[in-house]
Amino acid sequence: MADLQHTPTPWSIGRRRWITGGNVDIARIHSVSKIGEAEAVANAEFIIRACNSHDALLSALEMALRMIEAEGLDEQFDGEAEVIRDAIAKAKGGA
Repeated sequence: MADLQHTPTPWSIGRRRWITGGNVDIARIHSVSKIGEAEAVANAEFIIRACNSHDALLSALEMALRMIEAEGLDEQFDGEAEVIRDAIAKAKGGA
């Protein structure tokens, strides 16, 4: 599974209420009985924002961690470096 690649970003809400990437339909926006139409669209917009910003956010976290480590500031940032490491691991599919 690790070799599979996702549909390239940017993603958007396309025709017929689909989340699309390029001209590929990725997921249908569907409201179920417990949530309404507005919440279903808000959820889709949240997914799109997260997917479209993923690479830039991961890159920024990796850059910040490199700066902290290069300057030997791990102790000064009391825990922040570990939070960054955890976020990077999650973004890369780790726990």
